[in-house]
This record gives sequence, structure tokens and C-alpha cells, in this order.
Amino acid sequence: MKKTINSILILAVLGLWGTVIYKAAHQYLLPNESVVKSSVSGAGLPMHYKSKDTFKMQDLTRDPFLNRSVGVRPAPSFRQKRVIKNSVVKPKPVPLKWPKVAYYGYIVSGEKKNELFLIKVDGKLYKIRNKESAGGVAISKIYKDSIAVVFNKESKVIALQK
Repeated sequence: MKKTINSILILAVLGLWGTVIYKAAHQYLLPNESVVKSSVSGAGLPMHYKSKDTFKMQDLTRDPFLNRSVGVRPAPSFRQKRVIKNSVVKPKPVPLKWPKVAYYGYIVSGEKKNELFLIKVDGKLYKIRNKESAGGVAISKIYKDSIAVVFNKESKVIALQK
């Protein structure tokens, strides 16, 4: 019983593989006799053309992103140079509040003459050099026990934290 089932399954697998190999060989290796060469290039055959789907773009009267109306602009031609003016409204300057700044000292390297200052701006610790900025705060002057910092064109002197 088991031998007959195995032999039937082996014959079925061989039949399937034989079919696959025959189709592959027939498609690529054997010449195709059904191709007819014609000396006339399509004369008398009906041609089906599809027309293009065209439409006219209309000018926008409302800016969909800023949700405000826009003046009607003429459609630009390809020969004209298109100039678009920015209609961005500049916000009024808001007085910025000074961040919390703490000065923890400086480190002097033997190779470099510049000191590396340790400052904390709004809870973040930064290591910066003179005339550099971190967190919007820049060091402008150095004293023995304090530093002068600049924020938004205003200056303050910060003493060393102990």
C-alpha cells in the first residue's frame, strides 16, 4: 500500500516538473512559427486613438494653508518671469525672558590658552569657550569670580556658584 502511494506521488511530481520544463523550453528555445511578417506597415488596420484629458486650472481665491483670501493673479505665461511677493506677516517681537543661568567655573588645558567654561542654562550643562554661545546665552567678558553673559542684546554678570 505504501509503495503504491509513493510511486503515484513520484509520477505526479515528475509529470508536473516535466510540464514546467516543456513550457520553458518551448517558450525560449524553440522557434515560434506563429509570427507573420508583413511588408505593409499597418495600411488598412483600424487605429484607436485616445484623446488627452485636459482641463483649465483656475486661480485660487483663498490660500488653503493660511486660510485667508489671496488677490487674483493673472496666469503666468512660459515666457514671462514669475515673481511672487511674500505675503508673510512678520510677528511682533516679544520680549524674551532671561533663562536661568548658573556659572560653575572654568577648566584650563595645558595645550590651549582658552578656558573652557561650565555654565548651566535652563537646567542644561554646557561647556563653552569665550565668545561662544549656548542655549541663546553668549559669554562676553571674563572676571576672576564671575562672567558677563549676553542674551537678546542684554548683558548680565553671573557670579560663580559655590
